[in-house]
Amino acid sequence: MNAQQFHAGETAEATVEFIHGDRVRQIIATFAHSDDPNTKLLLSGEPEEQVASGGAGYAYWRVTLSGEVTTENELGEYRMESLEAEYPGGRRVPFGNTPEVGIRIAEEEIAAPEVSGGWEWRKGS
Repeated sequence: MNAQQFHAGETAEATVEFIHGDRVRQIIATFAHSDDPNTKLLLSGEPEEQVASGGAGYAYWRVTLSGEVTTENELGEYRMESLEAEYPGGRRVPFGNTPEVGIRIAEEEIAAPEVSGGWEWRKGS
């Protein structure tokens, strides 16, 4: 599985190219946590047409899927559960093929801050 690591405070992004007709409003990728399938992470984006097929009824599209990673996201591995195209009215249609990709959310290594000067007390008025 092709997995990318992210930390809280980062934006998870992936670019996907696909072939389809028109009217697609949004693409949604749902990732499920490997230890708790009820824990989900969503990436979404609005597709942009790249090249029309010249009357064949479909076009080549590109979409950048993105989602914010926060401290509320459970640490660990997430595997893509579904990739769907959303149409006007909210209908979602799954892609015919879903790539084997995943996201790993890890705690970032942050050095502890250190006091660099004196400590002064003051009385407020």
